[in-house]
Amino acid sequence: MVITVFRLSIAPVIMRETGSSARPFLFSAAFGVLFASAIVGSIVGGALPHLFQAFYGEEQAALRATLYAGCVLTLLSTVPFFAMTEPAGSGTRPPPTALTQLRDFLEIDWGLHLKLLLPAALVGLGAGLIIPFMNLYFRDRFGLTEGEIGALFAVMQGFMVVGNLFGPAVSRRIGLVGGVVATQLASVPFMVVLALSGNFPLVAAAFFLRSGLMNMNQPLASHFAMEVVSERDHAVTNSLLSLAWFLAWSVSADIGGALIERKGYTEPLLIAAALYVAASVLYWIFFKDVEEASVPRAEVEIPEA
Repeated sequence: MVITVFRLSIAPVIMRETGSSARPFLFSAAFGVLFASAIVGSIVGGALPHLFQAFYGEEQAALRATLYAGCVLTLLSTVPFFAMTEPAGSGTRPPPTALTQLRDFLEIDWGLHLKLLLPAALVGLGAGLIIPFMNLYFRDRFGLTEGEIGALFAVMQGFMVVGNLFGPAVSRRIGLVGGVVATQLASVPFMVVLALSGNFPLVAAAFFLRSGLMNMNQPLASHFAMEVVSERDHAVTNSLLSLAWFLAWSVSADIGGALIERKGYTEPLLIAAALYVAASVLYWIFFKDVEEASVPRAEVEIPEA
């Protein structure tokens, strides 16, 4: 619950605190930091029990100490929030009541929100069919051990970070809508490779590239959604998008598990690829004419490396 609240707060805070030119970079940085810190946390979390066991001499005590270390890090993460200030004039506004919040919820532009939610739900359906089972995919199809699968997923997390870092460059070149559609469609051939190929190096490369492209997509889609809805609706829009995605994921994960058990991995992967294509086509139909009129592109120059 706490992680969800934190993640849902990121986009509205970026929209409130920054100008349009900086937003593409901050959206990508926010997602990139989450993935990069997850990699570091996995490494540290795996090493700490061994370190604490050498000190305590007992596995249970070492695991307990590792959990306490995680609690301390989580509490430290609250420190930057105390440095944040409320927007000018917010202190003069009365706190919203339940009635006013309900009225605001009912008055949001549901036509626009349904256009945002439907592609997100289709992507969630596709992802739920196969992503929770990718560790089993590599074990069953290629006979990888737990350690080899762990290494594969660690590299995949690195590609996710790199994908996030390239998001601003993509949005500057082809815009937010074009970036969402292009990265989603570009991931589809790699899903087909995962479905049909038995060549492990090719499949591993497809696995990495699909992850990088789809996670380049996330900050672009989140940024676009925040730009096209009113400022009042930022929080509820972000919540609805997350809800649509996770509800779709939870439904399709059950279906995906049953399909894999009966048919194998090929069919769920191909169905997921088709759902990604459908989501991309709908996103383009809904928003191809919206972006240029409503969404400013970043004008910040990227320094030469």
